[in-house]
Amino acid sequence: MMHRVEQHTQGFTLLELLIAIAIFALLSLTAYSGLDSAIKQKRVGEAQAETLRRIQISLLHMERDLQQAVNRGSRYGLTEEGALEYTSLAPAHLKLTRTGRSNPLGRPRGHLQRIGYMLKGGELIRLTWLQLDSLAGEEPQQGILLDEVEGWTIRLMDSHQQWHESWPQRDPSGQVVEPLPAAVEMTLTLKGWGEIRRLIKMVGS
Repeated sequence: MMHRVEQHTQGFTLLELLIAIAIFALLSLTAYSGLDSAIKQKRVGEAQAETLRRIQISLLHMERDLQQAVNRGSRYGLTEEGALEYTSLAPAHLKLTRTGRSNPLGRPRGHLQRIGYMLKGGELIRLTWLQLDSLAGEEPQQGILLDEVEGWTIRLMDSHQQWHESWPQRDPSGQVVEPLPAAVEMTLTLKGWGEIRRLIKMVGS
């Protein structure tokens, strides 16, 4: 007697399909959240690296300018300015005469240049004058080195290793006794970075 074997094919129920879709959606959401977080972290890391690069370049500019400072004053119209001047009064600014001015085109000009730095509106700005002695009203070229600067202070050391918060140093009669400091300590306070301090030994003092 032959027995007939019946094969039954059982499919997924609607409930099982719904559960599978829900699990797949949850896994997809988790994967997307992880990818989105990784992308955001990468962008934050790149932004921090760019800010760090700008900080390093700015400090390098200032260090080179200070180390190449020379004892040569400047005239702005009828105003005589010292070889190096700094005031913390708003807007805080530093001015100096430096040597080593680049001249890639070989133009007939001197190797000295008047340089300045100024903190204004949260921006650290580098100033360059085309002429060492300039006419009154002649504006310097400006380049923003850093933004979101919350503070910028400088201390200057004299030959007796005493610190000062302004420069130059004068005797009671008003004569400049030390045109250049022996060392300069700069402190930058940047949003999200805190204080960054750099001590620079002057070469031409």
